[in-house]
Amino acid sequence: MTFERAKIIKIKNMKSLTITFCLLAFIALSAQETYFNEWIDYNQTYYKFRIAEDGLYRIPYSALQQAGLAEKNPDGFHLFSRGEEVPIFLSSNSNETFGSDDFIEFYAQKNDGSFDTQLFQNPDWQLTDRQSLFTDSIGYYLMWDDSFEGERVEVVENDLSGELPEKEMYFMYESGRVFKNIFHVGKPTLISSIAIIEEWTGQPHPLNYNFADFEAGEGFVSSIILGGTMKTYKILTFEVVNKATTSSQPTFYYLFFTYHYQSV
Repeated sequence: MTFERAKIIKIKNMKSLTITFCLLAFIALSAQETYFNEWIDYNQTYYKFRIAEDGLYRIPYSALQQAGLAEKNPDGFHLFSRGEEVPIFLSSNSNETFGSDDFIEFYAQKNDGSFDTQLFQNPDWQLTDRQSLFTDSIGYYLMWDDSFEGERVEVVENDLSGELPEKEMYFMYESGRVFKNIFHVGKPTLISSIAIIEEWTGQPHPLNYNFADFEAGEGFVSSIILGGTMKTYKILTFEVVNKATTSSQPTFYYLFFTYHYQSV
């Protein structure tokens, strides 16, 4: 894992009366808003890396050593993403230094479309928040500060000596597929006050207009389904069968569910 070392620069004080007035007005306005940068300490150095897949990640000792962080007290490490601190697991105990076999481990999630919702005047216009319209990668920021307690993944003993709950007979699993064959520009706004003359009829026709923000239904979709035609898509899921008579372990069967979409 490679770090991108970036010092977040603190803005200098402005002496201009006009700029100070504007700044105070901006502060008064922004006090009511959330910009997702409240977590930033401008006196600290953050080490950035990008995540593009959901999963469990490990920062090895070699990466910390390369960044000059290997000699730090592990208890001071913090990890941030999406404006929030991410719980981390430390292989070294508190108040000790890292050894060559130690590491930082955490669960990370790739970027999705939840932040893109702000691009739509109506959140219901967004087709899905499972996928970003721009990139799957998202930044994670590692920093060190022992002045406050960080979020940690705790090790909990699996104690089965007491009274146990009843065995679950099933579990719920959601399988989905996000189509991204083409980009749909969305439903345009019909402006009746502006009309164009159709060449073949000579009659005025209201103008379709796309605004700078995102329109209803704008985003990645499947390939075009023409009127009167049909397309078939398969979504991967699986079935769990517990063969209790021959094995104590469940057996997983992968299935394909077929869905038909027809244009009307």
